Amino acid sequence: MRNGLGVLLLASALAACATRPPVVRPVAHRAPKPHPGTFNARQARHTLRHGTNTIDGQAIVRYSDGPASCAGDVATLVPDTPYTRARLNKLYGGSRAFTEISTAPRLPRDRNYEAYVRHAPCDAEGHFRFDHVADGHYVVVAPLRQAGQPRTQGESIRQSVAVRGGETSSILLTH
Repeated sequence: MRNGLGVLLLASALAACATRPPVVRPVAHRAPKPHPGTFNARQARHTLRHGTNTIDGQAIVRYSDGPASCAGDVATLVPDTPYTRARLNKLYGGSRAFTEISTAPRLPRDRNYEAYVRHAPCDAEGHFRFDHVADGHYVVVAPLRQAGQPRTQGESIRQSVAVRGGETSSILLTH
């Protein structure tokens, strides 16, 4: 009888365990951070909005043998994102300002990223202007070449800029 009672108690205990609802604990879901080498359109989407800000500037440096500017070329406006910073650091080797165009690495084109890039022509004195810029943080990049230098020569320069609330931000890309 003892064995029968023991089996009955064991069966009851197992049955009780099987009928308890499982304990469910919520798990916090965090989206993984994108790798800086991967373009994330969500981080740049503000740049596609029609904004009320203006970024105007000039890319020029005066050397003893004459000025170098972006005259006849374009200034480029890119969203300031981890991807942009990683890409520009590859091009500039970590320098804030200059890199020789002829020694800069050629990076593969990323068509998704390029949809968020804007260009503005530089006039004869190296002036450029970006209108209807949305609030946000950007980087302006421009080549600096002396008159007659081929596109593969000269230097390239960059500068960060933030705009908000319908302002005009004037920048001077020089050293």
